Amino acid sequence: MAQQEATKSTDNFVQLYVVTVNIIRGLDLPVADLNGSSDPYVITKIFTDEWKTKVVPKNLNPQWNESKVFCFFNAPETIEFIVNDKDEHTQDDLLGTATFHCSQQFQEIYVKAQKQKEGHQHETEESGHLTSKYEGILDIQKPKSKPKGRIQVAVSCEVLLPLDTEVRLTKMQTTYTQLNEQVARLQTDKQSLDTQIARTQHCIEETQSR
Repeated sequence: MAQQEATKSTDNFVQLYVVTVNIIRGLDLPVADLNGSSDPYVITKIFTDEWKTKVVPKNLNPQWNESKVFCFFNAPETIEFIVNDKDEHTQDDLLGTATFHCSQQFQEIYVKAQKQKEGHQHETEESGHLTSKYEGILDIQKPKSKPKGRIQVAVSCEVLLPLDTEVRLTKMQTTYTQLNEQVARLQTDKQSLDTQIARTQHCIEETQSR
């Protein structure tokens, strides 16, 4: 009975893993086009979620500086980066892939998060979350080929505990309500402005017809 209660209590202890990925730049990427260059972009895959950067035309050292926030209830084991060359009339060419091992880089906070979930030990009760960050350069390579080209990325993982998650959701709901109120006011102001413009145009037309 005690074991069943513990399992049930653990299942109700929800943690949120917030992973922020920043694709910074590419370095010495492979040539894929006849013009001696490539049109690279990066696809980021975590579980079944995907995100794609913009295409940088004709550049082997592209600057992206693009970020994306992912949220999961389970800890991601890996992040896959797929670097492609964009082609207009044919299938995009693979320049190479790189795998970031979250389970290794974020092992410390993953272990703490698991202990908190199993024993509800709020070791970070004051902050309500655990955080770890990484920034570095990853080699990319095609299957059965040597690495060729690199990408610079920054990845951070934040584990939100139930209390902190609830606080953030409340803030988000408040912000959403405030934005809706602002939109409603703007719509009212627009309607008032449209009415004034219509009246002004009517007065001008009457004046011109005299």
